[in-house]
Amino acid sequence: MHHASPIDELAHYLGQLRIDILLGTERRHLLSTARLCGLLIEGIEKNEKQLSGVKLVEYKHLQIHLLDLQRAIAGNAKPKEIAKAKPRLSLVPPPSQNG
Repeated sequence: MHHASPIDELAHYLGQLRIDILLGTERRHLLSTARLCGLLIEGIEKNEKQLSGVKLVEYKHLQIHLLDLQRAIAGNAKPKEIAKAKPRLSLVPPPSQNG
C-alpha cells in the first residue's frame, strides 16, 4: 500500500487500530498495530523540523490519538469480574394424579 506521506500512513494505521479495538480484535494484534504506529511516529520525529505548520498540528493530533487508543487497549486488558452465581429456577413437574 502506498501513502502520500508518513503522516497519511500513520493516520491510516490509527484508523485501523480504532476499528480493531471497536471490533474486539485479539490483544496481540492490537499491540502490534500500536507498535507499528509508534515506529511511524519515531520516523516522523526524525524529520519533524521539515513539517509545515498544518502538518505539525496534524502530527501532534495523531500522537494524542495514539495515546488514547493505547489507553483503550490497556482498559480492555483488565480481567473480567467473575459473575456471582445466581440462583436458578427449575421447573418441578406437577404431582401425578395416578398415584
